Amino acid sequence: MTPSLESKYNQLLEENATLTRIIDACKGEIASLKIAVHQERVAHAATKRADILREAMLPAESIARLNRAFAQSTDNAGLPQAINCEHRHVRSTNKQDLRTERILG
Repeated sequence: MTPSLESKYNQLLEENATLTRIIDACKGEIASLKIAVHQERVAHAATKRADILREAMLPAESIARLNRAFAQSTDNAGLPQAINCEHRHVRSTNKQDLRTERILG
């Protein structure tokens, strides 16, 4: 005896519902994996950034400012340029401090 069209249709509807539930579960898993990968990349970039900033020999205030600016970076793009800006800022601040010290005696 062959199944009727209606029973085939109902079977396909059930299979479709099952597959839809599986797909929805996979979407949630994929989203959580993407978040985990992003967090891992941010942590890796923070470790690399710490090494680079240690070698840059900047004052603690500059290092804190750069860490805040690059907190969500996954590749530290622009960090060398930012370090150069901080070096220039530190040099100009030091010159201003020296001038103020000379003026005030």
